[in-house]
Amino acid sequence: DQFAQAGELLTYTLKGKNIGAGNANSTILTDPLPSTVTYVNNSLVVNYGPGVSTGLKTDVSGDDIAEYNASTKTVIFRMGVNATAIAGGYLQPLDSFEIEFKVTVNTPPDGIIPQIVNAARLSVKSDAMVDFVDDATAAINPTGGSLPVTLTSFTASLLADKKVKVAWSTSMEYNSKSFDIER
Repeated sequence: DQFAQAGELLTYTLKGKNIGAGNANSTILTDPLPSTVTYVNNSLVVNYGPGVSTGLKTDVSGDDIAEYNASTKTVIFRMGVNATAIAGGYLQPLDSFEIEFKVTVNTPPDGIIPQIVNAARLSVKSDAMVDFVDDATAAINPTGGSLPVTLTSFTASLLADKKVKVAWSTSMEYNSKSFDIER
């Protein structure tokens, strides 16, 4: 129903496909988890993908193609043919993969579940060694919770002739095409 409940178990399923004309090399998927969820230990699974064994993976770094880094709350999968515990492999044109893992929804102090925003990143290199990044964002509880922008700074300065200069920066935006400043 697109609304999460405190303590609810969620399964994240992420899919990727090489839609380019050449290979996608050094294929690595990273998913830093939001503070609104907690990773479920030992839930990393490869459902399908070329050149990698399917099934459950460990959370430990260095022993298979996936890991969970608890200090950064990041899920990492290295996908594709010749993927290892330290490097991503390659996807030929039209190759695809699917991975999944589980999280539980945290219980906030006020009991109101905020919007859960997940942003995953797929990083690859082309055959010409050009870096490509594809970010994907999904939101649960879309009608409630936080704003669709994470503001990192905001300043306003009075200029000559009673004009005001406004400057801001954001670290995350989704479903945003513009900003309206109101007085």
